[in-house]
Amino acid sequence: MIKGVTMANLDEIYTEVLNIKTDVQAVKQQTSWILRGHAEQVASHWQEIFGIKASTKRNYSKMRVYLETNGRRTVSEIAAATKIHVADVSRWLTEMEKERIVELLPAIKKRKIYQKTPADFALGISEHLREELAKKNNGKNIAVE
Repeated sequence: MIKGVTMANLDEIYTEVLNIKTDVQAVKQQTSWILRGHAEQVASHWQEIFGIKASTKRNYSKMRVYLETNGRRTVSEIAAATKIHVADVSRWLTEMEKERIVELLPAIKKRKIYQKTPADFALGISEHLREELAKKNNGKNIAVE
């Protein structure tokens, strides 16, 4: 135990941390609802990120990288799962981080792990990308976590 810290202090700290986590979740939920209300207006922005209107191999690869991003896989694991070069995966994830559709999790043993932002759920980005890839693959369903 930390010198001078009592169990009562630890309980207070723990309670305060839980309150903060609850507040953060509430803000994410509110943001999600606001985004849903403006989904059509912001669709062009994320569609531009993935080049939906310009169907190229690069754009489809970037979509696959995004779909494999799940908050558990490293950049190398995403590269292996998509069979895309690690440098390309890293570059696209960095671009998507700047666009704020993925976020880098706190470093664990210096491993870079990204997760999708709440915008993914609110705007249905993954769902739309799966449909786009299915069209490309002649209706074959894309099974991506």
